[in-house]
Amino acid sequence: MDTGILASSRPPPARLAIVVAFALLYTVWGSTYFAIRIGVRSWPPFSMAGARFVLAGLVPMVVLRLRRVPWPTARQWGNAAVVGTSLALGGNGLVTWAEQRVSSSLAALLIATTPMWFVLIEAVRPNGRAPSARTLFGLALGFGGVVSLIGPAELRKGLGSPPIDALLVIVLASFLWAGGSLYGKHHEQPRSVWMWSAVQMFSGGLALCLVAITRGELSQLTAAALSPSGWGSVVYLIVFGSWLGFGSYIWLLGNVSPAQLSTYAFVNPIVAVALGAVFLDEPVTPGLGIAALLILSGVIIVQLPARAPA
Repeated sequence: MDTGILASSRPPPARLAIVVAFALLYTVWGSTYFAIRIGVRSWPPFSMAGARFVLAGLVPMVVLRLRRVPWPTARQWGNAAVVGTSLALGGNGLVTWAEQRVSSSLAALLIATTPMWFVLIEAVRPNGRAPSARTLFGLALGFGGVVSLIGPAELRKGLGSPPIDALLVIVLASFLWAGGSLYGKHHEQPRSVWMWSAVQMFSGGLALCLVAITRGELSQLTAAALSPSGWGSVVYLIVFGSWLGFGSYIWLLGNVSPAQLSTYAFVNPIVAVALGAVFLDEPVTPGLGIAALLILSGVIIVQLPARAPA
């Protein structure tokens, strides 16, 4: 999508529309960690994520086809499968699995490192851009915050003693989200960004369902086991997380600067920590606060625009 052409061929959006879109992006995406934490109390993790993404992708695909939006080509379907598997299974599915044993606050803070993985992957890929000294400092700062959360046993004890393997899985999820996003950026995709999004979610949802079947999760999907709050979480994640939240992101992508849009990366964890503390009694300790400060400071530094050459 050529956002420059779009911006020049239509009037600028109303300020109120931008404010509403940002409010949705900040609150909705920040609240998804809370919703996942509620959902996995009764849903098996990969079944829950699979149901979410299959439905979140299938419904828009049907609507778009009714509006005569072309199907992706075979190559575009293949690219969507790679991206969707990386994002939905690798990014979201692993977080959903980990949130069985890790608080939503911790999950959101570790996922906040995603912009730093973008920088690192961009640096090592062929013809990539080497990070500046300032960016390297931001990376060191941010990952120092991650180490402070994962390393000291005493700190983890104050946060409910989350297991290291679950914390590392969330870090891996952050890496896979960044890698899948960059893969999609540099490979062929459909003209319609909405169809591109829908087939990614659908493909990733199918991959999640395959993992759920392999893990034997289907036997746990009984009416007695799935609570009303669990069903409510899935509906919330589909409607608000996948449609309204992602829809706001796509709309803002074409109407505000990348620097403005990137602010969601350090607002979402604040929302998640607040929700977890108020409604789930998740601990907010000085150590957590220091780690959050390090991670979010690092994210802000790596996302600062490059200095203009003298």
